[in-house]
This record gives sequence, structure tokens and C-alpha cells, in this order.
Amino acid sequence: MSYRLIISSVLVAGIFSFVAASQEPTADDATTENAPEAGSPPAKKKPGLKSKTKPGAEKDGAAAAPPAEKHVLPAPKGGDKIFMKGSTGTPGSVLTGVQVIRSTPVNYEIELLEGEPPLLIPRKQVDHIEYDDIDPVRDRLRAKMFPQAEEVTIASGERVTGALRDKLEAPVSAEPLSYKNQDFIRVLDEIRTKTGANLKIDPSIEEKPAVQRRWTVEIPPDKKLMTLLREDLVGAFNFVEVVFETDGILVMTKEAAKKRAAEAEAKAAEGQAKPEPAPAETPAPGAAPAVSKP
Repeated sequence: MSYRLIISSVLVAGIFSFVAASQEPTADDATTENAPEAGSPPAKKKPGLKSKTKPGAEKDGAAAAPPAEKHVLPAPKGGDKIFMKGSTGTPGSVLTGVQVIRSTPVNYEIELLEGEPPLLIPRKQVDHIEYDDIDPVRDRLRAKMFPQAEEVTIASGERVTGALRDKLEAPVSAEPLSYKNQDFIRVLDEIRTKTGANLKIDPSIEEKPAVQRRWTVEIPPDKKLMTLLREDLVGAFNFVEVVFETDGILVMTKEAAKKRAAEAEAKAAEGQAKPEPAPAETPAPGAAPAVSKP
């Protein structure tokens, strides 16, 4: 008998709970119940009922809220742009001013600073990438294949290639060299062979008597090619001038060097002073075309 009473009481309690839950007002019921009749004042909302409208939603007919702006990290101009994935409804950040140096099926390798270890970013975190026209890996490989191809300014003010600058700053020989009463044309030929520099002798030097070209010189192992030419050679012969071209060295007389410089200046001035052609005159409508003078 006691078991029956217990079971009955449990069933009754469950029924009362179900009925109470079914009679509890919802947000939609509250909206229907609180809808004012025609001519009656608007009813107040019941406390404790939550509206189904999402926070921040606008009323019907009102302008929608502007989308959230992307968070762009400050960076220098140029470089690749990496657009990261964001959470639902929120755009991801943008990484700019970097270089994507390598991509694998799993990661992107990002160079932030040259010489520093690359940053690894999982591919699944990246939405897309906007690449620039710079390929650091290709450029460095090209620099190794063609070293010092760019022009640099040396101490004397001339613009030369980096390769020539390196030869000018390097020692002439690892061993001491000695020349006694030798034609400096022959000496310079040997220097050209030892250094690999593009060293040329102008015809104006060859026109000088051989007796005027005799040179006695001691070249220690630490003597640079620049010093040997600009100080030792020019100091020993007052008629010699050493001219540095973009990728070579020209040994000539001072007179020939002055003439060469004057011709270069005249050519540059002529190019600057060259007048632009005057625009052709357009004849008036109905007028006869102008006849050019013979």
C-alpha cells in the first residue's frame, strides 16, 4: 500500500510541474498579451521577460549598424599583406609590411626583419594574402650570382660598381712586389692580371716616350690598388691621371683627361639646352593651309 502512495504522489507532482510550465508566459505570449487594443494606452512589459531581439539590433526601417573595422597593424609601406581569419562576424587583423618567404602545406614563413628567424603562421589561420612584387629569396640568390652589381660612390667621389669598389679596396698581392726601372705600362699589365680589375691604358700614355714611363716601386702585401694608382703612380709621374669609370679604370695623361671632361660637360650642356619643338599651329576653320617656306 505504501508503494502505491509513493508512486501516486510522484505522478501527481510531475503532472503539476508540467501544467505549471505550460502556463508560464513566454516572450511571444507577453508580446501578444501586452499588445494594446485600439484606443487604449500601451501596456507595460512584464518584468523578467527577455526580448528575443539581439543586442544592438535596430528597429525596422532604421539603418543597420556599420560593420566592425579591420584591425590593421601599423607597419612600413610596401611588403606583403596577410589577412587573418576572424571570429564569426568579426574580421581578422591584417599584418602588413612583411615578406612571405616560403609556404608549406602547413605554415607560411614570414620575414619580419632580414637576418632574423622567420615567423611561422599556420595556413588555417590565414584568410588570404596580397603579395607585392618583391621576392627576397630570388633577390638574394641574384645577388650571390651577380655580386655587387649596383653602383656605389667611392672615396674620391666617382660612381663605380660594387665589384670594382671591392677590387680597389683589396690588396694588390698577398706577397710583396718589387719593380725597378720598369715601364709602368708593363707593371700595370701585371697588376691587372693579379687583381682582375678592368684596368685600361689610354693611347695618350702610349704616345709618351718609354724613357718617361720608367717606374721603380715597392708594393707591400697590404697595399691597396686604389692607393697604388692614386698616390704612388700619380705621385711618381706628374703627367698621369687615373680616371674611374663605372666598371673600369682608365690611365691617361692629364691633358687627355681634361679634354675628356670638357667634352662630357659640353655634351651634357647641349642636351639640357636643346629646345623643344614648337607645337604646330592649327589653321582656323575654313582657312587655307599654310605653305612651308623653302
